[in-house]
Order: sequence, then structure tokens, then C-alpha cells
Amino acid sequence: MGIRLLKRAPVQADYPDDSALIQGITNNERKALDTVYQQSFGQIKQFILHNNGSEQDAEDIFQEGLLAVWRNIKSGKYENQKNVKLSTYVFQVCKYRWFEHLKSAKAKYSTRLNPEYDIVEEDNLAQLQEEEERASYLRSLFEQLGEKCQQILNLYYYKKKSLAEIAQEMDYTPQSAKNEKYRCMQRLKAMHQA
Repeated sequence: MGIRLLKRAPVQADYPDDSALIQGITNNERKALDTVYQQSFGQIKQFILHNNGSEQDAEDIFQEGLLAVWRNIKSGKYENQKNVKLSTYVFQVCKYRWFEHLKSAKAKYSTRLNPEYDIVEEDNLAQLQEEEERASYLRSLFEQLGEKCQQILNLYYYKKKSLAEIAQEMDYTPQSAKNEKYRCMQRLKAMHQA
């Protein structure tokens, strides 16, 4: 289903209740998806904007969430319940996806020493587990470094500061900052090879 669902034009009240709306989604009616958009997107957008996201993030998460809801409805995994509105279900799916996105972004940010470790194929569970073990291993090595090494590597690799900026921030000469970064990386490599 590779269509953009973010239609902002008002939709006729063709779906008086969730049962009719779910039937419309089952029948692949565009108006049904537009109705879900009107019912749910504003709330999801507000939630994501208030939780460190952008409007683009909200649109992307909504698209992913709506696709998941559409699949669940089409496959029969979603059962309409009188006490739970479809818009609540859509919100919960999107909320979960946003938290997963934040969690994975945080994990990538906090464990990245080398960009090659950021490449993870979600379809391959074995590779995903291997990458997580590697990241955990790197975190444990990083935590064994002294505080100054952690600070230098954090500034250089995570915060993308230049050696001149690091020297100024840590009260080093530029050459000292370069030498310290080199020594820290050598310690990290030595721990890895031990």
C-alpha cells in the first residue's frame, strides 16, 4: 500500500460508527482512511511534537502506524470492541512505534563509536542480536576507560567536536588533545584485543 494517506480535506460523514469505518477499511475505501486521518492524526502529531519529534516524524510514524492498523484489520487480528474506539487503537499503535523509534535512536546515539555499527537490518533477527551484543560489548569497554578518555571520545565521536574545540573545552593544547584522543583509542583497542 504505497499511497500517501495524509489528506487534509474534510471527509463526508460516510462512517457513522467504528464498525462502518472498519468495513470501509476492509473494502480499501480511500474515504475510510481519510476519516481515520482526520480522527487521529492531530492527536498523534501533538503527542510526537511534545515528545521530541517533528511534524515530519509525526507524518512518518502515522503512516507506519496506519499501515500496521490496516494490515491488522485486513488480516482479522484487530477485533472491534464497543468500549475501545478505533482512533484510540490507532493512537496506541503510533505511540508504541514512536517510543520504539526513540529507543532505537537513543541506543544508536549512546553506543556509536564507529558509524559501521549503525547499520542494522531489521529483517534479520540474528544480525540484530549480534549488533546488540557488539554494542553492549563496546559500552562495557568504553565504561572501563577513565573519565577523561570517556569525555574526549564522547566529545569527538558523539558530539562531533573538532580537536581544537575539545582542546579549548578541556584546557589542553590542540596537540595534547590529539595525543590524548590517540592514547584513548589505543587503550580501547588494547582492551578489545585482550
